[in-house]
Amino acid sequence: MSRALAGRSEIQAVLPDSPTRSHLGALPARIGAIIIPTDPYWIQALEAIIHATQKNEDDLVLLQPAATNKDLHSIPPADRVDFVLAHRLDALICSIGSIPILQALLNENFPVICLDEIGLQHPLLTVASSLYEGGEIAGKYIGQRLKGKGHVVCISAGQEKPPVTGQSRVLGFYDGLRRYAGISAGHISAFWRCDLR
Repeated sequence: MSRALAGRSEIQAVLPDSPTRSHLGALPARIGAIIIPTDPYWIQALEAIIHATQKNEDDLVLLQPAATNKDLHSIPPADRVDFVLAHRLDALICSIGSIPILQALLNENFPVICLDEIGLQHPLLTVASSLYEGGEIAGKYIGQRLKGKGHVVCISAGQEKPPVTGQSRVLGFYDGLRRYAGISAGHISAFWRCDLR
């Protein structure tokens, strides 16, 4: 996330010149955020966004079109795009991984920072990169520590349906274990809590 929120100069570099743009030299950027707080991780992510925009002296517009991901996905895509564009923002930070919606915003020359893991590339899009390598490293490490024998359960945070992030990390985890024929593995989703020690 620190890459996406590096600061005013990076946001300025991806913003197109347009009549709706606040021209960052004179006025703060109007940054929109759509983060559905499905678990404590996303609450902390939103807090980090709030603090980064305050530090950069930008205006943050919290957009909350729905209370849950299920409710958000029930809103027609064209309405979600219109909802964002109607706020006359300079950029959007979101956890919406819907390629059609992101593509529609990008087609409007609208910069987006997407915190979801998606397979879309565009000059105006900053997106979470693949989490595969981290999962693969974890799988290999656990396989070595178990000396190739045993049962492993991969527990991923979040119970969103559809899952919001981490699909490639789980795939990488299984691939990291693949060389250890004596290890069986399972996967479950769990509610993520930040207060456990």
